Amino acid sequence: TAYDIGTVDREIKIANTYVTPGQTAAVPILLKALGTERTFVFSIAYDINPLSSPIVACGSGISGCTLNVDTSMSGRIGVSITSPQPITAGNIEAAKISFQTVATNLSNTPLNFVDQPLQRAVRNSTNDPLQTTFTNGMIVFERGLEGDVACDGPCRTGDGRLFANDVVKLRRLTVGLDTADPTTNEFQRADTSPGSTKGDGQLDATDVVKARRYVANLDHAQLAGGPNWALQFVIGTEGNAKRQRNISLVRQRTSASKVLYSVEFDLKGNEAAVSLSIEYNPSILTRPVVELASGLNSTTALTANTSVRGRIILLADSSSSLTTTGTAKGVFTISFDALKERSDRPDAIGIDSKTRLVLSDQYGNPIPQ
Repeated sequence: TAYDIGTVDREIKIANTYVTPGQTAAVPILLKALGTERTFVFSIAYDINPLSSPIVACGSGISGCTLNVDTSMSGRIGVSITSPQPITAGNIEAAKISFQTVATNLSNTPLNFVDQPLQRAVRNSTNDPLQTTFTNGMIVFERGLEGDVACDGPCRTGDGRLFANDVVKLRRLTVGLDTADPTTNEFQRADTSPGSTKGDGQLDATDVVKARRYVANLDHAQLAGGPNWALQFVIGTEGNAKRQRNISLVRQRTSASKVLYSVEFDLKGNEAAVSLSIEYNPSILTRPVVELASGLNSTTALTANTSVRGRIILLADSSSSLTTTGTAKGVFTISFDALKERSDRPDAIGIDSKTRLVLSDQYGNPIPQ
């Protein structure tokens, strides 16, 4: 059987799995099937220092499978799975391998496909080999404190302390200036709110406020936990269709080639932070410069990501309320260089409808909108 290399999209993947050291890690083996597969053979190499006693079970996507396991080689496990019938095309869990972990200071430990004791292969009902991509994975150990994302030097593991640099780092993670490291539980430590669940799978204004409270010892430090990498997009995926709070972009021309927009909405006085995303047409507006609007609390910090052409992610957070007067409208101002003949077009800028506006109270809780 011959294949055009790179054209077959079949894949067996070891899913990255997060676990507290000392607990059992149940690692899914995922299959992207094309609908002709029936037998799967592979071997996985693992470090016997943090991991031991692997136990293999058929995955939820292969009911009634025949399973053979080879543990004759230290630090390796061979697995052969045969389905009663060809697999339905799609993404399924082909197997699950549970490892016992021990207390360790490691951030992660790799799980790699190898060809001993069993040579990897995927075959159909007539035992023909099927081209397959095998993708390695790892077990990531859940370590550290909620909100601990910074160190004195370069690191992605935190330093076991909660200081101002953790808040600065979390701001950068929230707006996408930095990306959480998938080889550690950095996202899990950054996702601090709500405190009752140690996060909700996204980074937004509430997480920054909660981290500020940890740093100021207004809330007691918590061991890292909660979602580990549930959402890839940094400030949420829930749209603004149900938003009740009025928000608007007010435009002012400041010169023949400059346009200033004010991001305005009614502040009630209980908002300690806000995060949102703005979309603009880069063929009409260029060189965005973001500032805080006048009238906000002097403790308010601005973090803005303007590195993505056509999109701005904004975060403002304060130690108490964003406003000193109790109510206000303007929060951000954004100035652009504008093409003279096109800058008045109505489709030049708008609130990003694919992401949500997030408001946080002074306790790190989302404010209903």
